[in-house]
Parts: sequence; structure tokens; C-alpha cells
Amino acid sequence: MTDGGPDHRVTFETVKLSLVQLFIQLDLDMLIALRTSPNHSWMNPAERCMSILNLALQHVALARKEVNSTYENAVKHKSTLSAVRNLANIKTGFREAFAESVGSVIELVSSRFKRMKLKNENLEVYTGMSDEDIQSSLDVVSQVLNSVLTVDMPITELRKVKNLQTFLMDHGKSSHYLFQLKKCNNCAYCTVIHPPRLQMDEFQNLHFLPNPVAGEDGHYLPFSEVYGQNTDDTYMPSAQVQETPATVNDRRNREVFKTQKVRDVVVCEECLKPRCIYSDKKLTREQEELLLRLKEDHSYTCGDSLVPEDVEDPGIFVREAINCTTEVETSYFSTSLKHYLPPVCVHCGSVDNLLEDTDPYISSLYEQYSIVRPICENCKSIGRDARTWGKKFLPKKSRR
Repeated sequence: MTDGGPDHRVTFETVKLSLVQLFIQLDLDMLIALRTSPNHSWMNPAERCMSILNLALQHVALARKEVNSTYENAVKHKSTLSAVRNLANIKTGFREAFAESVGSVIELVSSRFKRMKLKNENLEVYTGMSDEDIQSSLDVVSQVLNSVLTVDMPITELRKVKNLQTFLMDHGKSSHYLFQLKKCNNCAYCTVIHPPRLQMDEFQNLHFLPNPVAGEDGHYLPFSEVYGQNTDDTYMPSAQVQETPATVNDRRNREVFKTQKVRDVVVCEECLKPRCIYSDKKLTREQEELLLRLKEDHSYTCGDSLVPEDVEDPGIFVREAINCTTEVETSYFSTSLKHYLPPVCVHCGSVDNLLEDTDPYISSLYEQYSIVRPICENCKSIGRDARTWGKKFLPKKSRR
């Protein structure tokens, strides 16, 4: 069970691959990776030591050692770990310099954690695996799948590894909160190389963990009634369609929900789609500080109010009559802020694998429409169409 952080979100291809690696190396009959819903990390046993770890970091100042100016300037504007990792891959010597820079911080934090106890047992601190160790583990998976897998393989390449995708299709089940793997009755790996370790009658009665299913009374059905059934994300709260197309708040703020009044965006914790933040006037310094605090301290989900109720007249709003199935707003693509907002898929909000304007499908749409919204390869492959606007009326050819 995880709390759904970036390294544990079970919908990510890299996370799925790491779980396949665990499934194969431990020779498991079944693996269930479950993440908690937003703000419910307390249900995850692995998270219960966090309060103790927080105590260990009280009254501790952490600062990495400066590296030479070339590397400092390069890392200065890198605000995410992914950006730092990418820099390490392209800038010679940066990986070693940065490791030395943060070495003292890691050592200090480790020493503090080792002094803490949980249930009268000292906490253990482990060193992260090196790329070489991870690659060695991946080599085991590569042998089973008869495919080449590397540590630095991007998501786009992982999706093209046919044997991996076939393995996931034959052995796995994926949903928004669950990723599961179970040995099958067909392939050589599950029947000859590593057959089920359970007794066959027990194994045949082993089913995937079902998604919650709502009954006629609106309450979720008992586990015993849905176990063994084929379920999906239909009843996920954040995917429910609102009965009324607009909430009272949206109707009250409809004059603010205009393209020219978009001031910023906030990303949904669930679907990762950007949602527009509106304000009648340019944000004041107080509003900018409030927005910064909200982004740092609160998790936003589609349909929620952006600002807590106890904040009096914040002057900043988001649409509330939406859910995680709602497409990215048109205002996102038209706003004057688009010079620093990245293009995203109109359906899923992904910034990766967007079809280029030179793609035959997109270029053909531009011949018919003046505006074509971005769409990613994945959404196109499952049958979704790009959103268009402004049909061009070409003059008819005159008859001779």
C-alpha cells in the first residue's frame, strides 16, 4: 500500500515495471499494489512512522554544500527531482558533483533517523540502490520477457516494448487506485518455469481485488458480493458526473470564468489535469501568497473549492461543476499565460507524447479547422479525437 506519491502512483508505467520486477524476482503468485485516496495516508501502515520522523527533524537546519558556479547555475532553476536527474544525464560531471553536494545532508538526516524508535525498536536506514543494482534486477525481467529494458528507458519506449505490454495484459489488471498481477494458466513462465506455489484449487479461487461498486441504495456493496466480479472505476467519487451542470458557486461566479481572467492553474491530485484559476482583477500580492500556500499545503481534486471556507472573500476561483473525466478547459489553451503554460492533451492533461503539427492526422485537421487542441498518442490510440474549432469554409471549385 502506498500514499500515491510520484514514485508510487500505480498508473505510471515506471511504477508498473518496478512491480513486475518485484512479482518476478520474488516468484509471487499474486501481487496487489493499492494506493490510498487523497488525504487518507493515515490508512497506510508504512506512513505511520512519519510523525516520528518529523520529530527527528525538529530544530535541524539542512543545506547542501555548494558546487562550482557552472553546476550551480545549471541546477538553479531545476525545481523537481526529474529535472535534476535529466541534468545529470546530459551534463558531464554533474552527477558526481551533486552527489557530493548533498552527501552531508543525507548523512545528517540518516544519523537523526537512526536515533528514533518505533515500538522500542530502532529505525533502520537503507542506502538507495545504484543504477547498476537496478539494472541487474531489470536484467532478470528482461530474460523472462525476452526484451531489452534499461534504467533510463523513457515512458514512450516502455509502451513500445511489446512483450512487456503483453505480459501486463495477460497477467495484470490496472485501475486508478489499483495495480494487480496474477500468474496465468497459459504462458511458459507461469506453467513451466515458475508454476503457482499455492495448491491449484486455492490458486483457482484467487481473484483480483475488486473496485468498490455502489448498490441501489447508494452505499458500496459488501466485499463478498463483488469478489470475483469484473469491476472498474465507474463508481470512483472523482469520476462521478454531477447531476446538475453547474453548481450554485459556478453560477454566481460565471462572469469571472472568462479566458482573459485566467491568472494561474492548479493541478488535480487525482487526474493530474491542470484547472484554471480565475480572478476578476490581476492578483494582488496577498492573493499570490495565498495561492502559493494553498498549492504547497493543500491537495486539490477536480470539483473541490480552491480556497477553504474560512477564508473570507479570497477573490480567486476554480470551476466546481467538473470532475476528473472533464476535459481540460478551453481557457487553458487560450489564456494569455500560455507563454509559460506547457501544452497538454485536451483529454488526459498529459504533457508527454503529444502529436506534432506535422503528424498526418493533425495536419489534415488544420486543413479543415483553424484551431486544433493538443492530443497525446495514448488518447488517440484508444479512439479519442482531437478537439477542433473554427471550421474553414473553402470556396467551391467553379465548374467549367
